[in-house]
Amino acid sequence: MSAHQIAILVSMTNSIVMSLLLLLFSIKSKEKYLLYWAWGWGMFSIHCINHLLCSFFFHLPSLSILTNFFAWISILLIYKGVMVYRNKKINKIYIRINLTALLLIYLLHTLYKTIDMFSVSIYFALLFFWTAFLIFKYFTEGLLGKVIAGGGYMAMGMIYAISPFLAVVFKEGVFDHVAISVISLLCAIGFVVFYFERMHQIVILENSEIKALQRALEKYKSLADYVTDLVIFIDSDGKIIDANQAAIEKYGYTKEELLNSTIYKLRGLMDVSIITNQINTAINEGILFETIHYTKDGRAFPVEVNATGIPFDGKRMIVNVIRDISDRKKTEENLLKLTRAVEQSSSGIVITDIYSHIEYVNPNFTKVTGFKKEEVIGQNPRFLTLGLNGDDKYKELWGTITAGLEWRGELLYRKKNGDVYWGLTTISPVKNVNGDIVNYIAIQEDITEIKNLHERLCQSNLEANKLLNELQLTQGQLIQQEKLAGVGQLAAGVAHEINNPLGFVASNFETMKKYIETLTELLKDKLQGDSTSKKITFMMQDIPELLKDTENGLDRITSIVKSLKNFSRIEQTDIQQPYDLNEGIRDSLTIINNEIKYCAVVQTDLGEIPDIIANGGQINQVLLNILVNCTQAIKSKYKEPLGCIRIITKCINDQVICMIEDNGPGIPEELREKIFAPFFTTKQVGQGTGLGLGIAYDIIVNKHKGRITATESELGGALFQICLPIQKT
Repeated sequence: MSAHQIAILVSMTNSIVMSLLLLLFSIKSKEKYLLYWAWGWGMFSIHCINHLLCSFFFHLPSLSILTNFFAWISILLIYKGVMVYRNKKINKIYIRINLTALLLIYLLHTLYKTIDMFSVSIYFALLFFWTAFLIFKYFTEGLLGKVIAGGGYMAMGMIYAISPFLAVVFKEGVFDHVAISVISLLCAIGFVVFYFERMHQIVILENSEIKALQRALEKYKSLADYVTDLVIFIDSDGKIIDANQAAIEKYGYTKEELLNSTIYKLRGLMDVSIITNQINTAINEGILFETIHYTKDGRAFPVEVNATGIPFDGKRMIVNVIRDISDRKKTEENLLKLTRAVEQSSSGIVITDIYSHIEYVNPNFTKVTGFKKEEVIGQNPRFLTLGLNGDDKYKELWGTITAGLEWRGELLYRKKNGDVYWGLTTISPVKNVNGDIVNYIAIQEDITEIKNLHERLCQSNLEANKLLNELQLTQGQLIQQEKLAGVGQLAAGVAHEINNPLGFVASNFETMKKYIETLTELLKDKLQGDSTSKKITFMMQDIPELLKDTENGLDRITSIVKSLKNFSRIEQTDIQQPYDLNEGIRDSLTIINNEIKYCAVVQTDLGEIPDIIANGGQINQVLLNILVNCTQAIKSKYKEPLGCIRIITKCINDQVICMIEDNGPGIPEELREKIFAPFFTTKQVGQGTGLGLGIAYDIIVNKHKGRITATESELGGALFQICLPIQKT
C-alpha cells in the first residue's frame, strides 16, 4: 500500500469516526444541525472510499466522478447544518448553481476532454472557501472551534487550489492527499471543540435560567397570596407543595391539611388516568381546562385551571392557577337558555351592528323569508322592505332607535320568492355597561293573516254601517212619509170639507151680488129726495166695497185649499209625471206662509222653465224642508228686523236650477259635507231629527238623479242649490 493510499485511508477513518461522533451528539442534544454535519462527514467518508478505490482502479473514470460528487454533497450538508444552526433558510439558487456547474464540468471533461482537472480543483477550492466564510460568520458560541474548523476549511480550499501544481512537484499526489487528510482531521476536531463549547454555554445558560426561575418562583409564591385566584403548586405525582391564602379559604382546609393532600382529592371521583394525563401535559406543554373541584365539606364548584410546568430544585413543578367560574357558568346557562329561546322563538329575530349590518338571524326568520343565513349576514335589513314602506316611516324608525328608544310598528316585507307579507316589528337598541348603543335587535311577527282578517272585518263593518245607514234613512223616510201622508190626508180632508161649503158660499155670494146690484138700480130713482135717502145712499155705496173684500177673502181661501190639494198628492206617491217647479214653490210658500211672514221677507225670481218629469209630492217635500230650515236659521239669528229668503229658478242646458238662500248664520265649511248625512243635526235636542236634509238628498240624488249642494250665500247665510234633469214626457 502506497503512502497516497495510506493518507486516503487515514482521511476515511477520520471521517467515519467524526460522522459517528456528531450523530451521537445529535441524538443526545436533539440539535438538528449536528445531524446535518454527521451526514456531511458521512458523505466525506464515502468520498474517501471512492478515492481509495480510484487508487486501485484508476482506469475507471466513473469512480473519479463519483468521488468528487460525494465531496460536493459533503460540503453542501455542512453548509445546510450551518444555516440550520443559525435558523436561516438555505439558498436554493446557490445549491442549484453549484450542482449545475459541477455536472457541466464533468460532462464537458468526459465528452470533449475540453476541461482538465485544474478547473475541478478551482471549483472545489471555491466551495471550501465559501464554507469557511459561513463558519466564521455564523459560529458565535465557540470561538476556538470556529477558528479550528474555519481555518481547516480555508486550508482545504488552498490545498485544492494548488493541488495541480503539487501533483507536478510530488509524484502520485502524496503531499496533497496527506495534507488534505491532516486538514480534514483538523476540521473534524474543530467541529467537536465547537460542540463542547456550545454545550458548555448551554449548561451555563440553563443554570442561570433555573436560578432565575427559582427566584421568580419565590417571588410568585409571595405574590400569589395577593391575588383572588386560587394558586396551588403540585409535583409530578400530584402532591400539593404549596397554596395561596385564597385557596386555603376556598377549600376549607388548614394549610397543613392542604399540604398533606393531593390534587386527586380536590378533584373528587374524577378518573385518575384523566388527571394523570393532564399533569403530564402540563409539565411538557402547559394546559388550560375546566373541571369540578370539591371543598372539605363536599361542596362542588366549577373551576378553570391553567396549569404550567416549571423547573424547581432539579425537578418539574406545576403551577395551577384556578379560577372559580360558578358565576360564569350561571351566566353561560342563562345565555344558553336565551340562545335556545331565540333559536326556537316563533318570531323572526334579527340582530345588527350600529351601522345596520345584519350579524344574526334566527331559524324562524329564514323560514318566513326563505333567505338562508349566509345570504343575509352583512346586509342592511332594508333590502327586505325596499320600496314597500314610505321614507317618512324609516326616518321616524331610525330617529327613534338612534335616540335609544324602542320603535314598534307594522312594516311590509318581501320574501325571497317575491311574496309580500306584513310584520309587526319591534326594534330596540342594545346598550353596553356604559350606556352606549352597540347593537340593534328586531323582533318580527308575521301578521299577514291578521291584517287580511282585519281588512275583511273592516270591509264588512263598512258594508254593515252602509246598510245600517240605509236602513236608518229608509226608516226615517218611512216615518217622515207616514207623517207627511197623515198631514196630506188631513190637508186633503180639510180641503175637501172646506171646499164643499166654500163652493155654495161662493155661488150664493155671486147670486147675492147680482141681486144687490139689481136692487140698487131699482132704489136709486125711488129714494131721491127721501129723508132716509142719504143713509140708503151711503149703504149702497159701501156694499160694493164689502162685497169686494168678501170676494178677496173667498179667493184667498180658494187658493189655500188648492195649494193644500196640490201639496198633498197622496194618491200619486210613487208616480213621476210632468211637474211645474215654479208652481210647487208657490204652493210650498202658501203652506209655510204663516211661519215665514213673522220672521222673513221672501223674494222670488221664478224664471221661465219647462215642466220636468218628477214626483211632485216628493219635490214639494224637499222644498218645504229647505224653507223650514231657512226660517229656523233666520229665527236663531234675528229677533228684529225681518230676515230675507230669496228663491231663484232658471233653466241651464238640460237642467232646471232652483236656488234657495237666506241671510241666516250660514253653515260652517267643515259641516257642509255632513249635513246631508242621516240623523246629522246642529240643532238642540228635541228641535230636530236630522232627517230633513238626508231625505232631501235621497229624493233629489237617488230618486231623481239630480244634485243638491249647500254653500255660502251672497246674503251671508246658506245657499241650497237643486239641479234636476229635464226629461221628456
